[in-house]
Amino acid sequence: MGKKWEKSRRENGKKCGKNRKMGKKWEKIREKWRKKKAKKIGKKPEKWGKMGEKWEKNGEKNQKKWEKRGNMEKNGGKKSRKNGGKIRGRKGKRREVGWAGLYWSVLVRTGPYWSILVRTGPPQLCRWLPVGRLKYYFAVDSVYVGRKLRLLLFPFRHPDWQVRYQQDTPVAPRFDVNAPDLYIPAMAFLTYILLAGLALGTQNRFSPDSLGLVASSALAWLLLEVLSVLLSLYLVTVSTDLTPIDLLAFAGYKYVGMIVGLLAGLLLGRAGYYAALSWCCLSSFIFTIRTLRLKLLSEAAAEGVPVRGARNQLRMYLTTAIGAAQPLLMYWLTSHLLR
Repeated sequence: MGKKWEKSRRENGKKCGKNRKMGKKWEKIREKWRKKKAKKIGKKPEKWGKMGEKWEKNGEKNQKKWEKRGNMEKNGGKKSRKNGGKIRGRKGKRREVGWAGLYWSVLVRTGPYWSILVRTGPPQLCRWLPVGRLKYYFAVDSVYVGRKLRLLLFPFRHPDWQVRYQQDTPVAPRFDVNAPDLYIPAMAFLTYILLAGLALGTQNRFSPDSLGLVASSALAWLLLEVLSVLLSLYLVTVSTDLTPIDLLAFAGYKYVGMIVGLLAGLLLGRAGYYAALSWCCLSSFIFTIRTLRLKLLSEAAAEGVPVRGARNQLRMYLTTAIGAAQPLLMYWLTSHLLR
């Protein structure tokens, strides 16, 4: 047994010596790896420092580009004239402003207002707008729209201009072509703005600022017309069932004739514009006179006002003035779009 233990000790000693040698090797290898890691860790900050300098340079370049774009937006009219109504894209290439850019500019400019309406919600909106009343003015169908457009363009042989009532309430527009609505004026207003952008684009005069100016001026003239009519009715002391929404609808019907004039001008030139607009102005004048005269004079007859009285003559003059203002506004809002 003693001999066996001595052999095992010798063998274990040899093994331990080998293990010690392997341990020294592993320590050397670890030191090498540590040195390599230390070198890498020391180099990384230098690399990231170089990358940081590159990103700073790129950020300065991008900032200069955005400043240039901001200056171009501020001086949009000058840039559009120099570049022929075109915008420079990547690599110095020019790209034309199309319908996508038109819709995008309109959405961007009107986006905040839509978000405000969505946040306020129906209960807060009903405090400021008669939503229940507005539903009546949008109760239309395709048959009514076709008949109403035909009446606006050809009002000469229309036999009956009286609005029908049912239990002291007017019938919905889809059942009576003489009832005022807001669907046709709203769609005609939007179509007028799009046609104005198209007309400016064909003449290399388009820019988002010019389109916004056309839309804001058209809306301002519309509201000014309605307010002036309300003030005139108040000064003449005319009692009528016409509401501000009714007057807004009647004032918005003229955009149908303006659309026809612009389309004729784009397709047939200046002569076609004048011919189509003259017809539409005459139609709008007759439509407004016959519609408002029936409203105002029927109230006068119900009040017992004599036909040749002073107040009745004021009503006639007021009706004629409102009808005469339609052709003037139609020409004023379309003549500058075609050159």
